[in-house]
Amino acid sequence: MKDSMLSPTETHQSDNTVVSHYLYQQGGTFTLPPMHGDHLSITLNGANIMERYLDGKRQHGMIRPGEVTIVPREAQSTWTPHITTPSTVLHVMILPQLWATLADDNEIDIARLQLREDFATPDPLLAHLSLTLLNELQHPMIGLRSYTDALIRTLGLHLLSRYNVRDIKPVIGARVHHRFQKSLDYIEAHLAEDIPLGDLAALEGLSVYHFSQTFKEQTGQSPHQYILTERVRRAQHLLDTTRLSVTEIAQEVGFSSQSHLHRHFKRLVGTTPGTYRAT
Repeated sequence: MKDSMLSPTETHQSDNTVVSHYLYQQGGTFTLPPMHGDHLSITLNGANIMERYLDGKRQHGMIRPGEVTIVPREAQSTWTPHITTPSTVLHVMILPQLWATLADDNEIDIARLQLREDFATPDPLLAHLSLTLLNELQHPMIGLRSYTDALIRTLGLHLLSRYNVRDIKPVIGARVHHRFQKSLDYIEAHLAEDIPLGDLAALEGLSVYHFSQTFKEQTGQSPHQYILTERVRRAQHLLDTTRLSVTEIAQEVGFSSQSHLHRHFKRLVGTTPGTYRAT
């Protein structure tokens, strides 16, 4: 962003966001290169006509106070503002670690978190949250960091609720952390293979009986149930991120057939693999 009009009047960075305050007072064309975070632009005052090319798609129109534009991560955009009156604009960069935190806290699949390419969308709540976050970052109060963190999380959850491209679906069988880390790592690395119970017990130095009993106490699932759940989790991820067929995915995650995957996927997710991929 080399144009002088894009020099921020101030910038504040937290663990999960970068918030910058800008004064738009002259025209010109500028390009935002692909960024590793999602970029929000919220007009605070002043209304101007903006032309935007986002990955080759042209959008054009008046942007008014309280309206938001969104550039999803890794997208390139070119902007040409037609300034008639000076305006102040808040830029908020959502860093990937916020999505990772929200996905973990809410046990949802991070692969399905992707914001839309919105342009001039009225959103008073998002404008209010962003401006409140700026005020808190400008004047941090000792002992109230949790309030700033809560604002950022609320902002992120609002974005996911209103602007996420795909339906958010829960991760089946969210991973638990307990004493059986060797077994968990082995299961994850060998999902496509047969996993004998005796091998898992040997990793932990326990008898098969003791291992099975303790594993269920710790996880709420028997080892067999846990392995099935992890296979369905992996299948969810592959359905979201690859073009492998359902039959190929069944083989990749250790099910004996497509119908075997179909049965357990529907039992745990509530729908079939084909329907899940289509939504």
